Amino acid sequence: MMEDGTEWYGLQLCKESNGRIKRGTVYTTLMRMEDKRLLTHRKLPIKSGQRGPARIVYKINSAGYQSLEAWRVARAAAMGGLKDA
Repeated sequence: MMEDGTEWYGLQLCKESNGRIKRGTVYTTLMRMEDKRLLTHRKLPIKSGQRGPARIVYKINSAGYQSLEAWRVARAAAMGGLKDA
């Protein structure tokens, strides 16, 4: 989802995941990923008349891309191992 370098709101991720990412856990997950330095965030400027806090958008960084690729390789190896069994 975030692989093309675009920035995403947490609720956009929920919507685009077709229910795989739950609204109640998305921000906890994003904060944990940021603590591991896998993504970054920035606050958008508050628009005139906007209510509530500044909106925050998240973006995967190079460490996040590397981690994602390592996960894909491990998953493919595991799935290949399951096919051989």
